[in-house]
Amino acid sequence: MQNQKCSYCGSTFKSIKESGFVGCEHCYSQIEPLACLVDELFEGKQFHGRAPTRRSHDEF
Repeated sequence: MQNQKCSYCGSTFKSIKESGFVGCEHCYSQIEPLACLVDELFEGKQFHGRAPTRRSHDEF
């Protein structure tokens, strides 16, 4: 399973694990162990985006 390769960019699970960089957005659906690893790392966590910067009324 760790020999799976992304058909879009050619990245493998091994190369992603060694470098820490995912080749493209398709890797998550193409490489099953990667999807499982991401699920384990971020279980129950959600991204809510950046909070807006507080500004005083004088800046407008």
